Amino acid sequence: MNANIIPNFIPQEIVRQYLSPNILSKYAMIDKITIASFIARLERTGKPIKTKVKNRYRMLDVLVRAKVDGTLVEPVEKQKLLVEIKEMQSIHKELQIKLEYLQNRVQEEKHRLELNEASVKLTGKTLLRTEEILLAKLNKTMMSGIYFLIQDNEIIYVGQSVNIFARIATHIEQKEFDSYAYLECPPEQLNTYESLYIHTLRPKLNGRQTHDKRVPMAPITLDKLLGFGFRNEQ
Repeated sequence: MNANIIPNFIPQEIVRQYLSPNILSKYAMIDKITIASFIARLERTGKPIKTKVKNRYRMLDVLVRAKVDGTLVEPVEKQKLLVEIKEMQSIHKELQIKLEYLQNRVQEEKHRLELNEASVKLTGKTLLRTEEILLAKLNKTMMSGIYFLIQDNEIIYVGQSVNIFARIATHIEQKEFDSYAYLECPPEQLNTYESLYIHTLRPKLNGRQTHDKRVPMAPITLDKLLGFGFRNEQ
C-alpha cells in the first residue's frame, strides 16, 4: 500500500523520516497548499496527524492522510520544473539521435547519387539499389559480371569475375555468407562496375586503404570515378 501512495517525485529516503512541516513542504503540495498549511488545517479542524515526535511528521503519514481525505498530492513548482526539464532533456536526446540518423542518411544518399551519376556517365546505366541487388534472380549458370556475397540481408563483399559462379565457389571456405546475387556485365566494364559498387556499398569484407581504413580498396579510386577522368579501362 505504501508504494501506491508515494509519488515518484518524492525521494524514498525521506518518506519515513520525522521532519518539520516546512521541510516537508519542499517536496510536495496537498490540495493546492503547502504541507505545513495542510497539517495546520487538520489541527484546526480537530483531526491532527498523529506523530511520535513533537512538531515533526513523517511524509508517509501525511500522504496516508491525504489519501484517506481524497486530496490531491502534487509536486511543488520547483519540483514541477525539474520534472519538466528532465522530460525536455529526454526529448532533446531522442531528437538528437533522430537528427544524427537523418544526417547520416542524407550523406549516404548524396554519396550514392554522386556514384550513380558517375555510373551513368561511365557505363550508361544507373546503379542498382541494395534492395534490387538482394532481389536479383540467380537463373544463369555462367557469366561475366559483378557478384555480391550476402549475410543476413547485408551485402558483405563485392567482387568481379568472368566466371561468377566458379569465383563464388572459392569464397565458400574463406568467407561466411548465406546467399549471393550478381549483376551481368561485359569483361571490359568489370573494373568500373566493381569499383562503383564497392565505393557505394562499402562492404565490410572488402579491403581498406592503408592510409584511411574507412576508404575501401577498389580497382578504380573514388576520386577518379567522380572525376570521370577516363574513358576506357586499360
